[in-house]
Amino acid sequence: MQLSTEHGDLTLRAAQTNEWPEFRRLRLMALQQNPSFFGSDYDQNAAEPDRYWQERMANLDPTKQQIFVATYESQFVAMVGIRRFTDPKSSHQADIWGVYTDPAWRGYGLSRQLLGLAEAWAWQQSALIIRLMVNVANTSAIQLYTRCGYTVYGVEPMAIYYEGVYHDELLMAKQRIEHRT
Repeated sequence: MQLSTEHGDLTLRAAQTNEWPEFRRLRLMALQQNPSFFGSDYDQNAAEPDRYWQERMANLDPTKQQIFVATYESQFVAMVGIRRFTDPKSSHQADIWGVYTDPAWRGYGLSRQLLGLAEAWAWQQSALIIRLMVNVANTSAIQLYTRCGYTVYGVEPMAIYYEGVYHDELLMAKQRIEHRT
């Protein structure tokens, strides 16, 4: 999928396993710029060897897990990760993770569009519900998810601890609407 902006043309697509350096760069940017919005820690992730990042990307599987990215000249500028559960009793579920857009590329609806690609992938994999967690202070993300049809079903109290402060996260979900005849 192509998208034209005043900054240049973007491609929205699934990431490839060999793009681990770009995934690492954007993921670390997200963790550094918004440390209380992510469960992963910047320092811990930045210290991981290349092999760690290569293995994370090697786990991408067209039926189990994908990372959808917006790229500008081969550089990742936004991403949305999604994983589907595979065991028999939970294979109808998928989780969104790692939603992030480089601040220089915000305002183009990249997260919304990548979320749409992730949802379409999940529905194709027979998922019936997609869940996510979002920091209660991340109002722009909460608004995005609400506009995309996600609803709050609970709160995870004290989900993240960062610099002496506990942060709650909203639990949100979107169910597949099935048309029956």
